[in-house]
Amino acid sequence: MNGSSGSLAPRPEDVRRVESLAEAVCEGRLSADAAADLDRLLAGDLTLCQVYLNYMQVFAALTAPDESVAGLSETDRGLPLRRATRRLPRVVAFAAAACGLVAIFGGSFAAILLRKPPAVATVQALSEDAEVRSSDFGIGTLVRPDERVRIEAGVVTFRGEAGTTVDVRGPATVSWSGDNRLKLITGRLRAVVPPPAVGFTVLTERAEVVDLGTEFVVEHRLEEDTRVGVRSGRVDAYALDTSGYRLRVASLVAGQSAVFDRAAEIYDAETAELGDWFDRRVGRLRSLSGAARLAAETPEDVTAGGTVTRSHVLVIPERRGVVLDRPLVVGAGDRARTLPAGTPLRSYLVHFDPHLVNARAPKGTLRFAGPIAAVAADASSLDATDEPFGLSETAYGGSTERGLEDGDDATATADGRVLKFNLEIDLGSHVRVDQVRVLTFEET
Repeated sequence: MNGSSGSLAPRPEDVRRVESLAEAVCEGRLSADAAADLDRLLAGDLTLCQVYLNYMQVFAALTAPDESVAGLSETDRGLPLRRATRRLPRVVAFAAAACGLVAIFGGSFAAILLRKPPAVATVQALSEDAEVRSSDFGIGTLVRPDERVRIEAGVVTFRGEAGTTVDVRGPATVSWSGDNRLKLITGRLRAVVPPPAVGFTVLTERAEVVDLGTEFVVEHRLEEDTRVGVRSGRVDAYALDTSGYRLRVASLVAGQSAVFDRAAEIYDAETAELGDWFDRRVGRLRSLSGAARLAAETPEDVTAGGTVTRSHVLVIPERRGVVLDRPLVVGAGDRARTLPAGTPLRSYLVHFDPHLVNARAPKGTLRFAGPIAAVAADASSLDATDEPFGLSETAYGGSTERGLEDGDDATATADGRVLKFNLEIDLGSHVRVDQVRVLTFEET
């Protein structure tokens, strides 16, 4: 083997080829064929392995943080020391380890190098107008560490590996890491953090927001200020200098908000509209599956032909914080449910209207943050709940040509937080619309 005993030097063209392939690794553009070529070169010559590792070390040094802070303590730096190591490209350490495994144990470098790291987030829901700069992106898409997701328009809902739900409003660019952190490069988001994910962190170029068990919103635009608002619970939000180090902290509780500017100053601010927007457009939905999408805008008309949905159901968040002033009966027959006066509720309309368009029968699930209180799936129950729960800007046009028919199904699962739907298409009718109103218990 060339280089194994030092008796033969590698050919200059092989050295140049290894350096070229190492550059492709660093830039994330290594193809399967190129990886196989690199596999062949490194498996055949330990000296070329050293050439490869030398290149990677130089690349790591060029991307390392400022050495002027290398000797400072964690307290002096104003942030955890591990941030410095995060700035080194993960591919450097990963590829170097792969090279070592090939040298020690043999095997395929390409197989090691091309193995994708485990996902750190999953796409849980999309609005009907969602546009993402990717050729293969949809509900269920896995997001890898440090992968940038560019959302051109609409809303995308993610679930982090520890259980955090993050709604992102486009245009926006985000990047997840593998340690309960998300970088908001630009855009707006809402994070809902369950107890197992406490410590979830959102990082912008102006601020670092560390969750302490809460729901919060963040907005950031490139070269502009960062706005942070707390909906419930508490966060510690740090102002960062231009190198990304913590300078000062603001502890924010429910109802408080702050702006972090270019000078790393912190100001009180009003951010209620950020959280209200997500409440109106997303509500307390946690995930969608199958043929379901969030409404892009509040529809003006959901009568037959008013809002055509073709092959998916449209989920429309309606009124929230409705407290019943009298008992309400929802449903019919053995599915009837009586909700007592004083019950706080939130509503969602599930709407399917293919009209005259050939469409596929939709099926899927909707998962809510709170338990489902009742499901209105017949025309009578829908008409009776239009007034207390419907949106004033939407025409519902009460009639018998709405609700579910024989063969359609929409039921809550045993845990009470998921609605399963399976709808059929009546090719003989274009004046009927399938609708279901889902009432969930409101958080108090």
